Amino acid sequence: MLDFMERSTIKLMKKRGNTNSEIARALGRDRKTIVRALEEPAEKEQKRPKRGSLVDPYQDRILQWMQEGIPVAVMLDKVRKDPHNPYQGGNSIFYQRVQLLRQEKKMAKQNAVWRFEGLPAEYLQVDWGEKRQFPFTGIPRTTRYCFVGRMKYSRWIYVEFHDNMRYETLIRCILRCLENLGGVPWVLVFDNMKTVVRMIAKRGENGKPVWNRRFRQFASEIGFHPEVCDPGAANQKGTVENGVKFVKGNFLPGRTFRDDADLSIQLAEWLSERNNRKCQAHGHTPNELLPEERKVLAPLTETSESYGLLRLLRVSPESVVRFETNCYSVPEHLIGQIVTVRVASNELRIYHENHLVARHERSFQKKQWFRDLDHYQRTLSVKPRAKVMAYREKLLGLDWPAPPYVAEICRRDRKSMNQQMLELYALWEEHGSERFLEAVRFCHESHAYGSEYVELMLRIPEAELGLGMLEPALSEQPVQSQIDRDLAVYDTYSHR
Repeated sequence: MLDFMERSTIKLMKKRGNTNSEIARALGRDRKTIVRALEEPAEKEQKRPKRGSLVDPYQDRILQWMQEGIPVAVMLDKVRKDPHNPYQGGNSIFYQRVQLLRQEKKMAKQNAVWRFEGLPAEYLQVDWGEKRQFPFTGIPRTTRYCFVGRMKYSRWIYVEFHDNMRYETLIRCILRCLENLGGVPWVLVFDNMKTVVRMIAKRGENGKPVWNRRFRQFASEIGFHPEVCDPGAANQKGTVENGVKFVKGNFLPGRTFRDDADLSIQLAEWLSERNNRKCQAHGHTPNELLPEERKVLAPLTETSESYGLLRLLRVSPESVVRFETNCYSVPEHLIGQIVTVRVASNELRIYHENHLVARHERSFQKKQWFRDLDHYQRTLSVKPRAKVMAYREKLLGLDWPAPPYVAEICRRDRKSMNQQMLELYALWEEHGSERFLEAVRFCHESHAYGSEYVELMLRIPEAELGLGMLEPALSEQPVQSQIDRDLAVYDTYSHR
């Protein structure tokens, strides 16, 4: 059988004037073969006889079983037990043929991929990537997650690395991306991540996504239209994921990082370089096309620092709401009510019926209590003991040396503790934290424990303040050994 090169050689030698016999002798072929090759095209398709398969007699039934959803193992069992023509072939041959029929059926229904370019400021593609054993050299190697936002029109790209993919992390990343972009695009396209669409039912009726309620609220407040990839459309999913692949294939290879700070520095340099490099898709740099997109971007009304994530929380009997294991107070008339909490980067704003009722600095420690005494005026007015303990809690929350000083007063004389706390709290409110803590420091260093000593120091002009000013007041103070030996002496002294 002649191949393409031999047929082409025969035709070329014939054009040069060689006879059929000369060509046959030169190529070692029969003269009749040369004559037949000259009559046929050089690129003649070689048809090979199709070999039959032992599965062929059952093909129609297999296609019917596929429509009925019958498993392949059951199909094999049926054909082996066929009373008229039992299948005699091997299991793997049958399985491979069924798989081939499934692929042919799928390809017959597949539509062509239609690629398109976005309009300026039309699409921002957002996705997460994961990198395990991150190449750190100064800290232990661990997992880092890569947030990628890329504009479809200009190919402008924004990247951040984090140690988690929580909802708040995603929202803050999106807002920082929009801040750097300079506005809000029309559409943000996501992969089917759990923080965007519901975990259980990712597609609702008629194929529509079932949105995460908090994310839907975020999209409405910022002013963009959210879209997610169709799970059955590989081209949509691939387009969104290309940003992550680009980062993994162009930024990470060959690099090491001392720590997260070094990672941020190298990432910023790489982003600046990539956004100023000519893109093969449109022949411009992303930064050259960015002004064109910014002309039609919607204004960004929030920032990553100011935006408050929406939470609905119930007020507990302690008149607090619990968030991330910490407790934040609200006015006590709201006990049992549902309040709206806006969680910003550094503060919590609490609303009831669209009115701001409380504001607290956000704490990232665990199991902390933050109570505003103004929220408990009714309770403190009818419970003197609660008032004393509330004042003591506030004093213990001040900077050093207030905590050890207050603790020592409580330890020395439990009988006068209530009055001491009320007086110290009044002095703090009257003179302010800076002046109050300075007076407490002098008293603490002089071992003068009592609200009367703090009040004495606060009455002395600040320019004359010194340790020596306490000496006359301390001249009658008994030595520590007398106090420890006879508590009655200390009790008499402290009351005086």
